[in-house]
Amino acid sequence: AVRAAVAQGATLPDDVYARTLVRANLRLPEPRAVEALRVRIELKDREGVLPALDGPGERVLERGADHVVLEVTAPVAPDGRSDRAAPAPAGGRPDTQANAVLQADDPAVVALAATLRIRGAGPYRQARALQDWVATHLEFDPGLGLVPASEAVRDRRGSCLASAVLLASLARALDIPARVVVGYAYVANVFAGHAWTEIESGGRWLPLDAALYRPGPADAARIALARQFGEPGAGLAEVVGLLGHERIRVLAFRLHGRWTEVADGAAAYELQQERYRNPWLGLEVGRPEGFRFAQLDATYPDSTVVALLADDGSQLRLRVLNGDARASTPAQLLAQAGFVGRLVPLRVAEHPALRVRSGPRAALAFRQGADLWLVTAEGPRALSAFGSWLGQIHLAAGPAPPLATPRH
Repeated sequence: AVRAAVAQGATLPDDVYARTLVRANLRLPEPRAVEALRVRIELKDREGVLPALDGPGERVLERGADHVVLEVTAPVAPDGRSDRAAPAPAGGRPDTQANAVLQADDPAVVALAATLRIRGAGPYRQARALQDWVATHLEFDPGLGLVPASEAVRDRRGSCLASAVLLASLARALDIPARVVVGYAYVANVFAGHAWTEIESGGRWLPLDAALYRPGPADAARIALARQFGEPGAGLAEVVGLLGHERIRVLAFRLHGRWTEVADGAAAYELQQERYRNPWLGLEVGRPEGFRFAQLDATYPDSTVVALLADDGSQLRLRVLNGDARASTPAQLLAQAGFVGRLVPLRVAEHPALRVRSGPRAALAFRQGADLWLVTAEGPRALSAFGSWLGQIHLAAGPAPPLATPRH
């Protein structure tokens, strides 16, 4: 029955998918660049089941009847000398074989893999080329739709799970051990149900993500729940047993070599009458006259961090994108958001930015590290306040709280 569902393109129902979105206790800065993450996963009812969780890049620091403290560490990319294929055991390796989902023997998958083959490349270098292709050519659909590789390569669109399946299938077609990982990844104020790929090089399993794209090994802002996903449904009992029954709290994170601890009860942001302050993002935003703070707790798929409204319906909005393979530059982000016109360079929050006026709207985009920021104005009052409001946006180079090595 599962095979038949996969052949037709199985998709999680909306109510089940909604359970894969777990609100975070803070907004992580540059999540696609997070090097290490420490979280507490806690069951909120007796029906939930905690999976084992130990695996490549994951270490259980504490386990109780109703909680786990987990540390996730992003791996370092192998160099040319260590990027080697492991000897295949007698009888071959199951993680290089085709199955009903990872269709490494599908003619279209085989043909595509052949065009992407790099002569003499190690498994990691080769898999990176496959990752780039999938990230560039698959149009993203939200959700966790399960489709076989043959459908993903034909339609050139799909969910994160479709991207992971296609990347793993292309890798297997080139005899690179690969598997799909299902779990959570942080994006837009939540830990969202997500899927990515792991490939083996030099005896290490390395995560590659073609949907929440980062060139090279994936960031640590993720939690793997099930690995060795191959035949339809295999390994998903761990996921189903946790979905909707958990809380996830960030205890500490390492970014650009520095640890930031998150104290119990720490606020996600501070709001005074005139200013919004988010210490984790290093962000401060002023309130122009005639506007009120209106949206400060948005979650995926809404990327809004701060929104302000005026009585005439005008709105100012500040969004942050935590990794999107479709938009890698401020200019691409503006075009993707529908803002077309003459691009004017300027600086905002000490960052080079591009500004554009598009009919009754205006927008500005800039990059900070691994994040892209989008500032928009809609309505007469917003357009007149836009220029002065940009001067009230301040963004530090990193989190504002005291930085220290976390203790456990």
